[in-house]
Amino acid sequence: MNVNAANIRPAAALPATLSINPLPVAGHATTAAPPAPRATNIVRPLGAFEQAFWLMDRNHPLHFVLAAQTVGQTTPEEWRQALDYVQRRHLLLSVCIRENADAAPEFHYVASRIPLRVVPYVSPMLWREEMRAELATPFNPGQAPLMRAVLVHSPHMAVLLLAAHHSVADARSRSEATRIRD
Repeated sequence: MNVNAANIRPAAALPATLSINPLPVAGHATTAAPPAPRATNIVRPLGAFEQAFWLMDRNHPLHFVLAAQTVGQTTPEEWRQALDYVQRRHLLLSVCIRENADAAPEFHYVASRIPLRVVPYVSPMLWREEMRAELATPFNPGQAPLMRAVLVHSPHMAVLLLAAHHSVADARSRSEATRIRD
């Protein structure tokens, strides 16, 4: 698999007629082991901006979804491996947010994989329907990870949707996540 910046187009470049069947593909469940455990589960306190996003999210969800399309033959298993690779490299993709005894929020490491839901590519507008569904589904900050993925897949093209809580990712980190290499 060669999923990298050279063959990924931003969502704006996707055809206006794309649609997706929201049913997961049988046999593509996440079954591999989660990231390796750490010596401590407290990663660090939230920074000022992270805490601001965490507080604002309590009243109005602030998560976002990035869409990227790739053309070429891939398998859901290759995408699963690529997400696991990105998660191992970026610790905040394995955390939840919990308040300590002083009610200050902290990132806590939890050994759990980024959920990947695979949907068969059945129409050109499906990725937009899936994106709307992801935007309508808020994150529970107390449950890790604070990122999830949807793969709209056919044997010769794929659209990857990455949804993330704003406390753990921003536009820069999302674009870095799409530079997955084999």
